[in-house]
Amino acid sequence: GVSVGNTTITAIVEGKVGILSVTVTEVAIDHIVVTPDSADVKVGATKQYVAQAFDADSVSLSTAALNSRVFTWTSSNTVKFVVSNSGLVTGVAVGSETVTATIGNKSGTSQVIIVP
Repeated sequence: GVSVGNTTITAIVEGKVGILSVTVTEVAIDHIVVTPDSADVKVGATKQYVAQAFDADSVSLSTAALNSRVFTWTSSNTVKFVVSNSGLVTGVAVGSETVTATIGNKSGTSQVIIVP
């Protein structure tokens, strides 16, 4: 498989040796988008939010490209709603708050409107 790290490639042709050192680094995350952009969630009900990371060219990064980096989900107000490690929001009390998905120092947000 492909992973972050260093390796050396050696080729020998007609007695001549060529050596190449290769360093594979993590793909830099430019921004994160959380969908839906805004959603109503009834008190006691759930709604799945999804996060997607993008590079500087706005190309969506695959799970493999994220190299085991996972989103951390947070609620702006756990009195109003809670969010699971997978982005599942559960409404607790009426209000309008924000859900955030973060990897490293990059975050994306979405509005959560909790309704009766």
